[in-house]
Amino acid sequence: MTNSKKIVNDLLEKADITINGGNTFDLQVRNDKFYSLFLNKGSLGLAEGFFKEYWYCRDLTGLFHRLFFNKETQSYFSENFNMKLKVLKNKFPEDFEHRNYNSITKENLLTSILGNNLNTSSGYWQEVYSSNESQKQKFDLICKKLKIASGDKILDITPGWGGFAFYAASKYNVEVVALNPSNRQSKYINQTCKSLNVRVEKKDFFSVFEKFNKIVGWDLFDNTVNADFDRVQFKIDQLLYEEGISLLNIITGDNNGNDPWLNDHIFPSSILPSFVQKSNLIPTVLKLEDLQSFGLQYDITVVNWLLNLQNESDELKAEFPQDGLLLWEYYLSCLAASLRTKRIEVFEIVLTKLSYPFTYESVRLYQNHTYGK
Repeated sequence: MTNSKKIVNDLLEKADITINGGNTFDLQVRNDKFYSLFLNKGSLGLAEGFFKEYWYCRDLTGLFHRLFFNKETQSYFSENFNMKLKVLKNKFPEDFEHRNYNSITKENLLTSILGNNLNTSSGYWQEVYSSNESQKQKFDLICKKLKIASGDKILDITPGWGGFAFYAASKYNVEVVALNPSNRQSKYINQTCKSLNVRVEKKDFFSVFEKFNKIVGWDLFDNTVNADFDRVQFKIDQLLYEEGISLLNIITGDNNGNDPWLNDHIFPSSILPSFVQKSNLIPTVLKLEDLQSFGLQYDITVVNWLLNLQNESDELKAEFPQDGLLLWEYYLSCLAASLRTKRIEVFEIVLTKLSYPFTYESVRLYQNHTYGK
C-alpha cells in the first residue's frame, strides 16, 4: 500500500468509512490517482476526483455526513473543505439557461425537481409529503407570520420564479412588487401572475423608495459582506410603514472561509457569515420579533430535490450533460450533509421597526394547526 493510500485509508476509517467497503456510504475507488489528488488538493481534489470518476459512492449524503460529523475528519476538512454551501437559489435554473434548450422543456424539468412554483428555498414539512405541498405550507406560514391582510402592499426582494408573489396575491388580494433582474424569471412571473396585482421591477433593492406594509426576502445576506448588513437594515427601516413587518430567510455557516471547489465551480468568493455576526447587527436598527430554525426543513427539502433529480435522470440526460448532473448530485448531497451536521444553519426571522406600535405574536404550524395569530 502506498503512503498516500494508507494516509487516506486511516483518515476515512476515523469517520467509519471503509474504502471499497460494503456500506452504501463507503467510498469506492476506481483509480489510485484519487489518493494523491485528495491529499494534495483537499476538497478541490475530492470533487475533481469524483467528476473524473476516480471514485464514486452510492450514498454521497451519507459519506459527507460522516466526514463532517466526525471530529478528526471534520478538523481535517475545516481548512480545506469548509463546505459553506449556499441555497440553490437561482444558480440551478441559470445553469440550465446557459444551454440552448427549449425553455418550456427546461421549466418542465425544473418543475419536476423543485416543484410547481420553482421555489429554490426550503419547504415546510408538517404532515405533507411532496415539494408542492411543502412549499404551499411554507408560503402559508410566511403569510401568517407577516400578518398579511387584503390591500397590503408587499415588497419581495428575492422573488425567484414568483411562487410567493403568486400565492400571496391570489389568496390575500394584495399588491406585490417583485424585484428581479433576470429577464427569463421576470417574463415567467409576468406570465403566471398576469391576472394578479403583481408588478415585476428590474431594480436593485437599494434603488426602491416606495413604502410597503410587508417586506420579504430569501437568502438576502448569503453573499453580503459584513459592512453591508447595516445598509440592508436601514433600507428595510426606510421602506416599512410604522406598523409594517419584514420576514427574512438567512443562511449561516459555522465559521468564515472560502471553499476552493465552490469558488471554482459554483459561486465565486462564497461567504456565509456566522449567525452571531448577523444577530448582533439586526437589533441596531430593527427589532427582532421572532426566530425559527429551518435547518431540518431545508435538509428534507434538499433530499427531496435530490431524489427528484435522480428519478428524472433519463429525461435530464437528454437535455443536460452528464457532468452537469454529477455536479448537482454532488452539490445537493454536500448541502444536505452540511445542514444535517449544522455546518450550515437556516433561520427565518421576523423584524419590525423600533417604533412598531403592536405586540407581535409568533406563529407556528404544527400538525395542521396554527399557533399564534
